[in-house]
Amino acid sequence: VQRNTIDDYQKGGVVVSGPGSTGDVGNNTVTGVGPSVTIAQNGVQVSGDATGSVHHNTISNNVYSPQTFASAGVLLFDPGAVEVSHNDLSTNDESIYVNDTDGAVVSHNTITGSTFDGIGLVGATNCTISFNDSSGSGFDGVYVDSDSSNNHIEHNRLSNNVEHDAHDDSAGPGTSGTANFWEHDKCDSPNPENRPGLCHN
Repeated sequence: VQRNTIDDYQKGGVVVSGPGSTGDVGNNTVTGVGPSVTIAQNGVQVSGDATGSVHHNTISNNVYSPQTFASAGVLLFDPGAVEVSHNDLSTNDESIYVNDTDGAVVSHNTITGSTFDGIGLVGATNCTISFNDSSGSGFDGVYVDSDSSNNHIEHNRLSNNVEHDAHDDSAGPGTSGTANFWEHDKCDSPNPENRPGLCHN
């Protein structure tokens, strides 16, 4: 899926899903309808053991205004091997949502103005989150839930996020008593981290 303008969609702009499916989704402009009470849109979705690469896209305006569910710019939901890199994402609820995912690589993305989190990890393991710029989120620049472990969150620039630049609810042998490893992340907000030691400015 290359060099397309994708808009006026319902649930998903681009969906790659199912065992044996793979997608190379690059250089597209994917634009949701903006705040909607009708449906929680996702710009690009890779799910159900599908593999692939999501790169060099501009993805915006995936927002569900009731906020009972979150729209995503890029949704990873139980995929196989997948890489998300060099995308520009703006005004999505969750710009990159990594859910029930093992081993994904999320790198070199520029994220602005997310309703909730710039990058959210929920039930994520062994993922690498690196060299991303996440700013202006309503919640966190990078959020990691209590069920995520052994993720490497490195060299990200996190700034002007309302709640925290860096947030990790897990517990384990990683950085600052979390189950994950935060290294060389730069935080520039007044409340940079929910646990001391996640940021290394």
